[in-house]
Amino acid sequence: MRNLATLSLALPALSYLIGCGAAGVPARPPAATPAAATAEAPKRPAPLELDRAPFTVPLDLRTEPAHLMDLPASELTPAALPAAPASVPAPPKSCALAPRPLRSSCADPAAARAALADALASPAAQQQAELAALEGCAGLPGGFVSALRAELAPAVCADVVAAPALSRPAASIRPLITGALQGHVVAGRLARLPSPPPRLEPPFDKQRVLDHIRGPVARWLVEQSEAVEETSRAAERLTFYGRAVAALEAGMADLRMVEAMRAMPVSDEIARDPELRSVYEGALEESLDPRKARGRDAVLVALGDFAAVGALSDPRVTRARALLAKMYGGRRIDALDALWLPSLPELKAATVEQRLALSLPTFYSAVLLDPAVVSDEATLVALSGRGVPGPARRAMSGRATPEAKRQAAVLRLRFGQTYWRAFDFDEAATLLRDAPHTGEPGLLLALALALRGGPENAAAMMRRAPGKALSLGDPRALEQVAKGTDELAGLAAYDAAVLRELTVAPDAPAAFWDDLAGRYDAAAARITLPAWRARATSAAAAARAIRAALPR
Repeated sequence: MRNLATLSLALPALSYLIGCGAAGVPARPPAATPAAATAEAPKRPAPLELDRAPFTVPLDLRTEPAHLMDLPASELTPAALPAAPASVPAPPKSCALAPRPLRSSCADPAAARAALADALASPAAQQQAELAALEGCAGLPGGFVSALRAELAPAVCADVVAAPALSRPAASIRPLITGALQGHVVAGRLARLPSPPPRLEPPFDKQRVLDHIRGPVARWLVEQSEAVEETSRAAERLTFYGRAVAALEAGMADLRMVEAMRAMPVSDEIARDPELRSVYEGALEESLDPRKARGRDAVLVALGDFAAVGALSDPRVTRARALLAKMYGGRRIDALDALWLPSLPELKAATVEQRLALSLPTFYSAVLLDPAVVSDEATLVALSGRGVPGPARRAMSGRATPEAKRQAAVLRLRFGQTYWRAFDFDEAATLLRDAPHTGEPGLLLALALALRGGPENAAAMMRRAPGKALSLGDPRALEQVAKGTDELAGLAAYDAAVLRELTVAPDAPAAFWDDLAGRYDAAAARITLPAWRARATSAAAAARAIRAALPR
């Protein structure tokens, strides 16, 4: 449970430091990771003759726990949500949607699903209205369309869209969907918190800044902290997807408070003195650490739930990871995004189920689509563009053909890349146990073996001590693939360099960075895919920049 007194620790630091001075040395910023690029398939790799020993797959590999692949079994309807605190800002007027006649031709489930697929394919500006016309479709689960509309609406409007469905008789809506609706209501309220802080116009002399912080800012901080705390308590009672969307916004509300406090004005005296400014900022960050930790932990809870849901390409997951990466640059949750992985196959949907699998967010696919459809290879491919629900992940483990196993292994590596779950890398290695040790299957197996010794999950990675070297798995197989001369070997060399950089000790000598730059350069020389050659070249330049900044 949150402690409001602790939440307000930043206020004394602001007031105190405006009038004091001391010397300090700012910390060196972390090295930048090259920007993400679109994955592309390499051109016809040549077979490599490799030592087989590094490719040995251990027998004690972990698997995804069965309970993570099941939708919640409880059919208990969640308790009603409390009213929003009075200090939660009202939703924007743009959240209101003009009434639209309901469709009358969607009582049949097949017709309703076809209409839903059409609505999802409509232009973004019309999508909400097209979906709203399906609210009363008897062929769709009760409350499903309302939850989906809240999902696709701007975050600050989610409660406006979801709340009306919660006033319907509880028996008409599955508890799983009720929980999602409640999660969107809480998330919508939290997305509008905190309200904008009070502004102070120049000049920023010491007394004016002190009066501003001790007066309007102090009142704002207490009021908005109470609102965030009270609203977040409602999120703590939710489960599964409802908890995922609400916990994400709870964490982001706390981290927005951190950003707002960082943006508070300082006196001209502090602004003019670099050493005094450094001390002020250091003390402010220390006072904000409890709130940052709460925000981080809430976002990590959300990411764990999104992983269980099976979401991959999801705007909420992207927002959560981006914010954590920004707040904790030394423990980058997006660090594995730099790795090359094969592209997922493109699919032109041939059936309504495939169209829905391509366009529905993962939770809604899990609720609406029959688990039996994931046995169809094309439908599984369609799902994988957005994510892979639990029943489909269970089906992936039983893939029989080499190509199906390769595709399932790529998906497992993408899950591990996104959520740092150790068992995903083990699942990939299991799928590739009998694959050739050359070509793309060999690279994928080598990458799984190189990653499988890392943190247990994202929470373990984010909570490790800052500056502590990250441990991963055995890179020998990956380095052997990199000894080839074709483009696939160049991509293996690039991936090996990325992992080498991730595991560097904070006090690595200059020779390490010289060697790393050379590895990236050598990889770039063998890669013809423009995006990935550019990434390798950029990474080499970044390594040389770090080398140049080290003491001579």
